[in-house]
Amino acid sequence: MEKLKPFLILCNTLLPFADFLYILQLEEYSTKRLLHWLPRFFFRRNIQRREKLVLTRKVLLILVLSVGLWGVSALLIVYLLRTLLFIALLLLCFIALLIPFYVLIANIAFSLLEDVFKKRLRQQAVELVAKNKDLKVVAIAGSYGKTTVKNFIYQLARFTYKTQMIPGNINTPGGIANWIIHNLNENTELLIAEVDAYEVGEIAKSCDILKADIAVLTNIGDQHLQRFGSQNKLATALTEVFTHSKSSSTKISIYNTKAQILAPADNVQFIKYENELKYKGKLIVTPQLSKSNLINLGISLMVAETLDIPSSFIKDTITSLELPERRQQAGTVLGYEGIDDSYNISFTTAQAGIVAAKEFAQQRKRRLLVVTAGIPELSDENKNKNKELGTLLATQADFTIILGSMFAREIASGFDSTEKYRSVPTLKHFLSVETQNFEKGEWVLLLQPELNDLYY
Repeated sequence: MEKLKPFLILCNTLLPFADFLYILQLEEYSTKRLLHWLPRFFFRRNIQRREKLVLTRKVLLILVLSVGLWGVSALLIVYLLRTLLFIALLLLCFIALLIPFYVLIANIAFSLLEDVFKKRLRQQAVELVAKNKDLKVVAIAGSYGKTTVKNFIYQLARFTYKTQMIPGNINTPGGIANWIIHNLNENTELLIAEVDAYEVGEIAKSCDILKADIAVLTNIGDQHLQRFGSQNKLATALTEVFTHSKSSSTKISIYNTKAQILAPADNVQFIKYENELKYKGKLIVTPQLSKSNLINLGISLMVAETLDIPSSFIKDTITSLELPERRQQAGTVLGYEGIDDSYNISFTTAQAGIVAAKEFAQQRKRRLLVVTAGIPELSDENKNKNKELGTLLATQADFTIILGSMFAREIASGFDSTEKYRSVPTLKHFLSVETQNFEKGEWVLLLQPELNDLYY
């Protein structure tokens, strides 16, 4: 395969189907997002560095369709201009430049067909959920904290109910429907799901499948604002977890969201964090968690109360709760003792992670080293957040490694002095060159997301 590598690079340089399919895959097959990235990547080639295109069935179908459309165009040019070969060659070079649009057209065509299939899939899932009369469903939405709350509820409830949790980041209407069809057991008593969206209406579709008995909104933050366009649209999308659950459902959120919820909030139970947690009116001993995860635990305990989980089970379980991977997870990070907060990032989650890491470092009497690539998907409403991130790191971290993403300069502009940060091209460079400057016994590491190839 190594011998073929130069040939494959040449092929992709001339006919970059793989690169634009890669962009499409990273953006979850969104035509709008592919268009968003075209100005940046139209003339760039061989961009797959941190990850590679995964040849799923969907990718292969879009590839076949886009190559087929391009091939037909090429054959028509050759046939119609067979006596004018120079002009034909120029036109072939021109349509080679238009390959991203062939990929885009193929994706649109495939999406139209897929929508018909997904609608049937969702209806089948609705029927399966409705068939289980004894099933209770918990649906969790929010800008962040969804997976952590989902995992906490599962751990607290699994010994009282026959419980299933839709795993990982399966949180779209299609993903939820597909999981239910293939995995929901007939004797399941409690189903826990997270629901997410990149646009208004997606959470509504997921909740129309689930018909939740308990609807949770962890928060309304600042994630994916570039996609939504405004904070109001984001709030509208997230509030769908309440408006599209059962009319009799228990609705739970944190107090900070009260003013942001764009729906009647009279019957929402709001949690106000006050440095201590209670269960059924009694104080409980909480595990060592960051403030943001203690809030997530408070939400989970309110769900557990609604489900009437015995206090003894809560007491036994709460001391050994496990965090999902890469969400403020303490442990060994790139060879350092530290906190892995590399799953996703917004300014709010970055703040929470930095506070948690600072406290973690102080407890161990070590200095705090942060590796960051910045915050993506900012809108006009929060476009200065990467500079603010730099300002925050300048005061809270002892040293910061800024990865060479498209946000590196903005982050650096938040520092008053170059003595507290260093810019490096890649995470790989940091690991191979820079770590020798930071003794593992003296530093605690906070790892924020490296971000994918689109941001480099």
